[in-house]
Amino acid sequence: MKLPHQINKTFKPSISIPQGCLLIVDTREQAPLFGGEKWCIRKTLKQGDYSIVGFEDRITIERKSVSDLLSSLGVERKRFEAELRRMEGYEWKGLVIEGLEKDVYTPNYYSSLHPNSIYQSLCSMEIRGFHIYYAENKEKARWWVLSRLVKYYKIKREE
Repeated sequence: MKLPHQINKTFKPSISIPQGCLLIVDTREQAPLFGGEKWCIRKTLKQGDYSIVGFEDRITIERKSVSDLLSSLGVERKRFEAELRRMEGYEWKGLVIEGLEKDVYTPNYYSSLHPNSIYQSLCSMEIRGFHIYYAENKEKARWWVLSRLVKYYKIKREE
């Protein structure tokens, strides 16, 4: 089954922010996906770059550029692995990679990591419960983050 965004390249999801839903952008996020919206605040998060007020210890989304991801899997690996371990208790955790999947596995000047090493690291993250999305641009990254956080909030509000 094809998803709407695969059928029509101009598909733009419609997301309404429920009343009471307040998204968090970590203060360390240098070029945030959101800013200035009434449903969004800046706050230092223990883990990740994006979450929801009241659910900060249950849902988190980490955002990486391709170069940042490769650095995290290479020279910054110990620090990154410690960060991932701290996220293990989260109910839902995501990683949005701003770049195409092929760019992550193409040897380049960002990293000397072998593509198989990168693949196995990301595979381990998925097995440990991370949802990974390759966003071809900032708009798609924004859409993915926003739709996951809002859907989580709506589902938890129903419980």
